[in-house]
Amino acid sequence: MSDSVPSKSSLGELDTDKPFTAFWFFHHSEQFYALARFSYFGFLIDATFVNAHHTVEYLLKSILMKRLDTQTLKKFGHNLKKLWQEYRKLDQNNPTPDDYIDYLNRYDILRYPNLGGFRRVAWGWSIKEFLEIAKNDAMKAHSGCFNLDDFDEIVYNLRLSYFDGNKEQATQAYMLVNETAKEVLYRKNAFMNEKK
Repeated sequence: MSDSVPSKSSLGELDTDKPFTAFWFFHHSEQFYALARFSYFGFLIDATFVNAHHTVEYLLKSILMKRLDTQTLKKFGHNLKKLWQEYRKLDQNNPTPDDYIDYLNRYDILRYPNLGGFRRVAWGWSIKEFLEIAKNDAMKAHSGCFNLDDFDEIVYNLRLSYFDGNKEQATQAYMLVNETAKEVLYRKNAFMNEKK
């Protein structure tokens, strides 16, 4: 086995330093967040959806890792709905509607070929508008929407939870040192503030 790939037994070692592992997930969530926003501005539809899913998944895992071990966390896989249900046991105050996370969980199908995909995309529609209009299950199954303001708010609320309610910490970029990445993160983002 290559030295760069951790063995199965070494994965358990991550549990010995929960703060590091939680931060590792947070660090990656910030990168996926910048990628999702970059993809959005470039109208890269599938990349936007997949990176949005990754962002929320890794943020949820960063929060849950503070209280769970790696093996328990792995049981949730990439399922945002299951991760969200576990997260809700810890934080009932997050204003993000549960059905928004359930909707974002659909983006995971874009990760693999032949699992389906969206035939129609309502770019800019809010999740609330889309869920109200797409009451027809067939339409929901083959359509999608992406609204940057909705996504930014979901991310902000999770970052706020990660930082235990500290709004100043929740609005700062920590892992992005590249000016281009920072610009993408802050552009038209009502929830992030560049530290002067």
